[in-house]
Amino acid sequence: MEHLTRIALDTNVLLSIEKFKVDVFSQLRGQFGKVEFLVPKSVVEELEKLGSKSMSLKKSSNVALELLKKNKAKTVEKTGKNADEDLLALSSNAWIATSDKKLLKKVLQRQGRVLILRQKKFMQAN
Repeated sequence: MEHLTRIALDTNVLLSIEKFKVDVFSQLRGQFGKVEFLVPKSVVEELEKLGSKSMSLKKSSNVALELLKKNKAKTVEKTGKNADEDLLALSSNAWIATSDKKLLKKVLQRQGRVLILRQKKFMQAN
């Protein structure tokens, strides 16, 4: 039986889909096989807020929100004060896909696993 990998997505990774024309969902499935995508409600709210700020962010956030639905990403209730705290809470049992250096450090300090997007490819940070 194929192992299920849980991957929590940060706002910056989701915005990079449209910005860099990279399909993070199929790429992560190719890398891990069977994947359950998680997205904190705080990240969804950030995307919705960003969409009202500027036209370029509106397009990127709309694409991200649409792809979250299409790829059946599971929305996880908020547990912290912000998206970073929510992602940190998920780091105990899921990979965290982010480009945020501060979040990356915090997850690694907790012995969490991080995926970073570099040149349109995901790499494991350690």
